[in-house]
Amino acid sequence: MEMSDEPKNQSLKNHEWVMLIILTISSFFVVLDFASIFIPLPSIMEEFHGAINEGAWIIVGFILAFSLFLLISSSLAENYGNRKLFILGIIVFTLSSVASALAPTMGFLICARVVMGIGAALVEYSVYALIKSNISFSKQEFAFTVQGTAFITGALLAPVISGAITTLLSWEFIFWLNVIAGAIVFLLALKWIPSSFGKDEARGIDISGFLLCGASLFILFFTIIEGPRLHWNIGFLLIAVIFSAFLFILFIKVEKRVQNPMIDLTLFKDRLFRIGNILRGTSEFTSMGIYFVISHFLQVQLGYSALFTGVLLMAVIVGGLLAGAVTEPLSKRMNGRWLIVPGYLLVAGGTFWFANVTTDTEWLFFLIPLAVAGAGFTAQEGPTLDARDKNIPSHRKSSAWRLSYSIFLLGIGLGVAVVSSIWQSQFLSGIKQNLSEAELPAHVIGKILPTLVNGGVSGNPAADIAGSSEAREIIQMTFSNAVNASLLSCVVIAVLGAGVALLFSDKKN
Repeated sequence: MEMSDEPKNQSLKNHEWVMLIILTISSFFVVLDFASIFIPLPSIMEEFHGAINEGAWIIVGFILAFSLFLLISSSLAENYGNRKLFILGIIVFTLSSVASALAPTMGFLICARVVMGIGAALVEYSVYALIKSNISFSKQEFAFTVQGTAFITGALLAPVISGAITTLLSWEFIFWLNVIAGAIVFLLALKWIPSSFGKDEARGIDISGFLLCGASLFILFFTIIEGPRLHWNIGFLLIAVIFSAFLFILFIKVEKRVQNPMIDLTLFKDRLFRIGNILRGTSEFTSMGIYFVISHFLQVQLGYSALFTGVLLMAVIVGGLLAGAVTEPLSKRMNGRWLIVPGYLLVAGGTFWFANVTTDTEWLFFLIPLAVAGAGFTAQEGPTLDARDKNIPSHRKSSAWRLSYSIFLLGIGLGVAVVSSIWQSQFLSGIKQNLSEAELPAHVIGKILPTLVNGGVSGNPAADIAGSSEAREIIQMTFSNAVNASLLSCVVIAVLGAGVALLFSDKKN
């Protein structure tokens, strides 16, 4: 969709900055929500007696809805207008936050998070579109810088903010914060957000593509997350994977033929855009996979508070800031691949370093490897983003932005899904062997195993077992080993990212 570079109503110029503040606040709270959920998740799982797979769905459900609706948001805006879409997004996001705060069960919370993802998608696209269509062209670069700064700030501060709220109040207040912000933004938007449409005529929504893509992705994620709970039933899982692939191939064929596709597949003809998005998804897979596991381990297995965990994870930010001071000037003078490759290797090295945790590990152990990983993320992120959209013409920027953002989100979802699956699988396979080797009485093992292997793996399985202290120690050891195995998957992905980066050539003039 092409956006008008100049506002249609010249009188709106006096309100540009008020509108920008409203949009910036909205973007801040959207990213704060999906970046902060990792910290309170152990508390949520404890309250609802949730399993690891259910914790993964709280994140993945939001991500899937967000990414899918983001892809069709352009068509929705062209049919109904950016202002209506923005206000609708705020309403959906706010009401689903109320539902999340009042959730009586884990399943209810997962459903509320899915709806929240829809609202987040409508808000995020509307923020982009409203800036393009209502802020004068000469000020758009500054406007996007302000909005982007708010986005990054929300992501960086999310662990500390959510940790403080969870520790000092309760995890529900994270969602009540969304409600307060949403109500304020809604009232301000009614007065200050102007109506605007793209240059194109209203067009049809790619319903067939949306349904095919959504079904394919859901089946894929379901297979990954629920595989351990289904004891990796080969027949069922094979059928699921084949069906998911079939639907995705059908989706690609539909996108090539439909008049108004939700994805502009021709964007992938550009090599920098194609490889850049693979690298971006790989980066998010690794970073959010690490956050998902480490935040849980620090709180549940080592007993640290949510606030302390959030502060400790800021080591990633510190490492990134130090690396940025070195890599930013270098990125302007050298081929981006020579920053991206070392960046991924730093991520792999830092993750491998702390993929050796036990229940006796002290918090100091995590500081340096987290900082090393953070330095790696920063080293590769800047050059990747700079080069990815380098060859995309201005009239296709909107399509490229939506597609890149969706890949970014799906990288997060895949990281959480794969890591949670390995985590559960390694625990279930290891606990049977370790309990048997410990030569515990048969009646003790007979009571313990059904509790551990029926249904999803608990976020704190040792707490579910009464009686034998030796059995609890074995469970904790097995759980730690499973955590280490899941972190090693992030190491593998980071190394693969370094390999892909060797194909990513962005020569500077």
